[in-house]
Amino acid sequence: MTVETFRNDPGNALSALKAQARRWRGERLAGVEAIGLAVALGVWIWIPERWPFALPFLALSAFGLWGITDRTLVAGRRRIPRPLRFALRGMRWLVAAAGVIAAAAALYLLFGALLGTVVS
Repeated sequence: MTVETFRNDPGNALSALKAQARRWRGERLAGVEAIGLAVALGVWIWIPERWPFALPFLALSAFGLWGITDRTLVAGRRRIPRPLRFALRGMRWLVAAAGVIAAAAALYLLFGALLGTVVS
């Protein structure tokens, strides 16, 4: 690691996820998004009383969708019309927020279950 790398990296989990998503290929990101969404929907359809199990998979799906959106924005920086670029940036932000909320809710529910404060 160089000094320049440390200057550009704020050192939090979200920046690590961002760097990981930018390293992965588009097919891999699409697969992660599809699998996460399929498992989350499966949990909601077949065992709706256990809906908290779907939250980590929704976060995984959001990771894949965020990566695809980010790749689209970076690759088509000059070719994408301004209104579409604006919409993609908004979508990227919303997907990131949804993923963080799903992951945080899953962690809170997990810790609550481990401490015995959440009734299942």
